[in-house]
Amino acid sequence: MDAPEHNQPLDAAELLLPADAHRQLVQESAQGATVNLFTRTADGGATWSFNPVNGAANCQAASVHALDVNTAFVAQFGAAGGGEIVKTVNGGTRWTKSTTISRFAAPVGFANWVYFFDANNGVTLGDPNGGSFEVYTTSNGGGTRMHVAASNLPAPLSAGEFGLVGSYCAIGNTIWAGTIHLQNPADQTTGIPVRVLKSTDRGLTWTASAPTPLLGSISKEKAGLYTLELRTESGVVRQKLIGQ
Repeated sequence: MDAPEHNQPLDAAELLLPADAHRQLVQESAQGATVNLFTRTADGGATWSFNPVNGAANCQAASVHALDVNTAFVAQFGAAGGGEIVKTVNGGTRWTKSTTISRFAAPVGFANWVYFFDANNGVTLGDPNGGSFEVYTTSNGGGTRMHVAASNLPAPLSAGEFGLVGSYCAIGNTIWAGTIHLQNPADQTTGIPVRVLKSTDRGLTWTASAPTPLLGSISKEKAGLYTLELRTESGVVRQKLIGQ
């Protein structure tokens, strides 16, 4: 789920969307003109190039994950729901769709993020769709994606629990994902207890923490390593939930 006040800069190894560009993206999309830009450096930051992420019309980036200087994946969501994963193998010159039309289908589907543990094994998480979180794994670099069965996923707490754009953190084969939980899904000021989803096998099976005392949403903290933070309508409360 996209929460405008929760948007943060996207991060990756060699394919980056810096803070200034991301704020512009958010501002433009809020005015009805979706802008999807990434910046890339191949010389340690001495020079940078700005280019578009080409995908489905009216989509914008939720998260980006780079494998090397040429290969990267971007999870995108649509203004009216739906989403996709796109991939580049030439440093962003060309992007191709890495998910089929049935994945993250509008209006309920929504792609929140994509992550790769290595060049072959990756996972992507979407909002609940058909009664369970929409999660896919790949073992061949995104060539094919397997749908994670509902029996291997924690059920949503309510109709107001969603995934959150860019909210994940991984160490080794383990990955955590924060959620957003709203009493009224149409009102982002109605935050109720949130929880953290966890997989220890690269996304094949998942468990969930008990609902925490934290209200609103849990999202990745860009200023720290291996940390998730709570963001609420009344401000930001940081709490180290995982890592060192």
